[in-house]
Amino acid sequence: ASAGGAMRLGFETDLGAPVTCLALLPLGTAGDALGGVALAGCAGGGCALLREDGTIAARFAPAIDDESEPSDVRSVAAVRGGLSLGLAGEAEELTIFTGDASGTICAWRHGNASAATQGEEPAATEVPAFTPVRQLRGHNAAVISLSFSPAGVLVSGAHDGTLRVWDAAASRPLYAIAGHTAYLGSVVADGERILADGSNDVVVLHSFSGE
Repeated sequence: ASAGGAMRLGFETDLGAPVTCLALLPLGTAGDALGGVALAGCAGGGCALLREDGTIAARFAPAIDDESEPSDVRSVAAVRGGLSLGLAGEAEELTIFTGDASGTICAWRHGNASAATQGEEPAATEVPAFTPVRQLRGHNAAVISLSFSPAGVLVSGAHDGTLRVWDAAASRPLYAIAGHTAYLGSVVADGERILADGSNDVVVLHSFSGE
């Protein structure tokens, strides 16, 4: 539809918890198998994958191994491919990145892909799910913005005042950009530039083009 077309309400869904962040799924990914079109991160550490009619296709959350409370999801991003697990055809798989209040970034994959990494065959009747397959650690405060560039770079901004640039496919850090004097707000990246804003009313542009 064109920008000048009539607007219509697609859905309105109560997730039962405060919603802290949102993302649209790219078309043509594994999320289509579930009919998912949008992601919502929630307080309490959970995410919901929503269908076009507003029904919940899947819920997923990090496993908690101790008695601590789960960290709120503060940022989400969804991309096609995004990281390498050494699997055939994974360039078309949906990867979901979440950033939480503890500073951890988690990469999630569709259940079939994560089962394959463990040498298991998913049951034919099994409901597809998302499983954490990678963790990126470096921030020491809430990760409140994630941006994935076409060059395969994931950029994260956090309340610790730093930007971090990751080689998402290899799951390794490339750069840490410090010096911000306030909490970061949103981050946008396009492979050569990073645009960030903070709570001190300042917008900062970083460039890695060398020009």
